Order: sequence, then C-alpha cells, then structure tokens
Amino acid sequence: MLNKNITVKLALIYDKISEAFQKRNKGVILIIIYTILSGLHSICTGLLYLFMFQLPAHVAGLLFLSFLLGCTGLISSWGMWMYRKWGLNLTKMIYTLLIPMTCIVMVSGKYGTSGPAVVWQVFETGFALWILLYLMKPEIKKAFR
Repeated sequence: MLNKNITVKLALIYDKISEAFQKRNKGVILIIIYTILSGLHSICTGLLYLFMFQLPAHVAGLLFLSFLLGCTGLISSWGMWMYRKWGLNLTKMIYTLLIPMTCIVMVSGKYGTSGPAVVWQVFETGFALWILLYLMKPEIKKAFR
C-alpha cells in the first residue's frame, strides 16, 4: 500500500516536470541548466581558491567577482525558469560581464597557457556570446513577462 502511494506521487511529480519542460523553450532550458552548473562551479572554485591559497589581489578580486556571478547566476536561473523579465535581464547582464572576464583570464594565463586551457576559455566566451544572442531574439524576449 505504501509503495503504491509513493509510486503515484512520483508519477504525479514526473508528469508536472514533464509538462513544465514541454511548455518551455528548449534553448532556454539549456541556458538555465548551463547557468546553474556554471554558477555552482563558480561558487565552489571561488570559495576554494579564496580560502585555500594566497593569491595576488587582482586574482582574488576576479575570484570574488566570479563567486558573486555564480550566486547571481543561480538567482537568474530561477527567474528564467519562471519566465520573469528580471530573470532574462539578469542573465543577460551576467553573460555580458562573463565575456570580458573570460578574455581577461585568458590573457592573464590564470588557468595556464596550454592548448586545452585556451580552448576552454574560447569555448566559454563563445558560448556566453551565443547565449546573449539567443536571449535577444524577439520571440524569446516576448515569452518573458
């Protein structure tokens, strides 16, 4: 009896999640997932580096900014999921700030100057640019209230 109740409740939760995903734009879902993952990554690495290593002031400042952007990214993801205009605007602001930040990191060599490190920074910059361009589409802007 208990297993049947749990199964029914899980089925209802699955149906609600499935319905929510069907109503939303797939590109927006991809952006939300990426923003959540990169936000969590920024928070964790920012805290780890700030508390574990002695860093020059400019690097610590960039890491603190990265931490703040990670926290803001989680908040903006919620706003995007709820299709709120502030979530869209906050996400656009985050990726607008992220593009020059990744370029500064690439030039400074913080993650190294090896091929994979540079390729990752170029990918991250390109993906942020794609996100900005995608969020500026008229049909995407119209979906947010």
